[in-house]
Order: sequence, then C-alpha cells, then structure tokens
Amino acid sequence: MGCHLNDGRGLPPEVPAFDNKLAILAASDKGREYLVTVPGASQSLIDDAALASVLNWILDTYTEEPVHQPFLASEISRYRHTPQTNPAHLRDELLGAAD
Repeated sequence: MGCHLNDGRGLPPEVPAFDNKLAILAASDKGREYLVTVPGASQSLIDDAALASVLNWILDTYTEEPVHQPFLASEISRYRHTPQTNPAHLRDELLGAAD
C-alpha cells in the first residue's frame, strides 16, 4: 500500500480517492503526465516498466470502464523525472479543464 488504502480510498484532503476521475486524467497527455509524476509514483523505487504495470492495474481496477491507452515504460521514463510541487492544485486544474 502506498498513499491509498487497499480499497482505493485516499487520505483527504491531500490524497484523493481513486475514482472515475482517473479515466478523465488518463485520457489526456497532461493528465497522464500527472498520474506518472504524483510523488508516490514518480518517487517509487520500481523501474519504469513496473510503474507502467502498476498504473495500468490501478486504472483497470478503479475505473468503471477502463478506456485508457495502456501506459508504456517509455512514457513513464519521459515524465517521471519531473516531480510535482503541488499535485493537489494540478489535479484540480486538470479536472477543471475537463469539465
């Protein structure tokens, strides 16, 4: 378990629950970058291929209709070395733009 509980609940207000907003984020380039660069993902001690597998599992498990393009190790490598300084603000900004 990382920042989320086993059932996908988060630790509000900093860590939101996994919900269908994940599918919204996974549908855009900026949203995908966000998912890779949240601290629990970008700073994890697993390699890029393993992180891609974890993110794909999260999307498959915690979205009602997994309609995302699977993450690839090359995408993880491109994004993960630029850490976020304010993930909650960026998430709100990205989801506001999707409304």
